[in-house]
Amino acid sequence: MEYEILDIHQHIGAVDVGVLGTENEEEGIAKFEIEEDYKKRTRMMDSYGIKCAAIMPSLHYLRPRGQDDTKDVNNIIASYKSRYSSRFPIGFGTVEPLHGEKLGVQEIERIVSELQMNGIVWHHRMQGTHISDRRMFGFLKKVEELKTVALIHVFAESTFEAPWGLEVLADRFRDVSFVAINAFSGATRSREMLSIAKRYPNIFLETCGLFPLGRLVDDFVEKIGSQRILFGTDLYVDPPMYNYPHVLQEILASPSLTEQDKQNIFWNNARRLFKLG
Repeated sequence: MEYEILDIHQHIGAVDVGVLGTENEEEGIAKFEIEEDYKKRTRMMDSYGIKCAAIMPSLHYLRPRGQDDTKDVNNIIASYKSRYSSRFPIGFGTVEPLHGEKLGVQEIERIVSELQMNGIVWHHRMQGTHISDRRMFGFLKKVEELKTVALIHVFAESTFEAPWGLEVLADRFRDVSFVAINAFSGATRSREMLSIAKRYPNIFLETCGLFPLGRLVDDFVEKIGSQRILFGTDLYVDPPMYNYPHVLQEILASPSLTEQDKQNIFWNNARRLFKLG
């Protein structure tokens, strides 16, 4: 069976993970070329069989001008989404906790109301605070008011992104839908996230960086169902982070996931959460 696949986790811009980087990284987002990125990105997506995707900024962007740089990256995501909406129907903006609550709340309002984007994303280890930083309470109050989605990275190697911080937020803001990005990124991290997801039905789990042992997706579907798992690959174009998104094959090859489970993960859950037609 062929599936319609929507990847909810693609980054626009460069990232340096310690051994990789780009020659033009210091030029920042101002030199970003949307058309060139689109050609490379869709070529990669086509080779994987991914129909469309959600885009978000690389949270490794340069910030010498502070809030103006944050607004610029959000503008680029919105422009990209508007220009290529058939392949990229979903866009996420970001705000910086260290710019302060007032500016962050103002930018969330602009992201949702003016830029017409679908949620707010944080990668706290790249943004200098813990998930449960006090400024997040003000940000999420605005997210709740605007009825949008909060996407929070819980990368396994970062104590800044430990799941207890997400639990604090999910408990305090039970009417907000949270997407735990990198929820399967380690053996211990995935089990922590399973425990939290059982307690908080407002938390969705995203698949990128899937730990390769234990058939985790199968196990999670058995324990919490397939309605709260979202397919994502963490795709970067410059530089690419992988040769092939192995999580895709792990789901496709699963003998225990039903066709409905797979379609929920690949498409239905994202369509419902982000209110796509």
